[in-house]
Amino acid sequence: MSDCHRLRRSADIARVRRRGTRVASPYFVLFVAPGGAETTRLAITAPRRLGTAVARNRMRRRLRAAFRPHLATPQPVVDMVAQARRPAADAPWRSLTGAVAQSLARARAAPAPSPA
Repeated sequence: MSDCHRLRRSADIARVRRRGTRVASPYFVLFVAPGGAETTRLAITAPRRLGTAVARNRMRRRLRAAFRPHLATPQPVVDMVAQARRPAADAPWRSLTGAVAQSLARARAAPAPSPA
């Protein structure tokens, strides 16, 4: 995933989590908010309670790979934060990619959050 598609600043991540639309799946919780850049950006978080650093990094890598094809598709520019859940580590690849596609479709169909 290129740098232009990464949401890095903690203030931006907090903004998306606070004001974004929340979509839950068994493998992650997705927060989507209108974007502040020219491209769609993504941040993936994995809380410490999910396991060791090795396990959390594996979850992040798998989710990053599952989201990668959706970052290049033409769509409204949004900022996304995906918070990993424990089943993401061992989920079948087909289930994980299906959950990503379904969550993105649900996030696009959801009404836009009101500015606060």
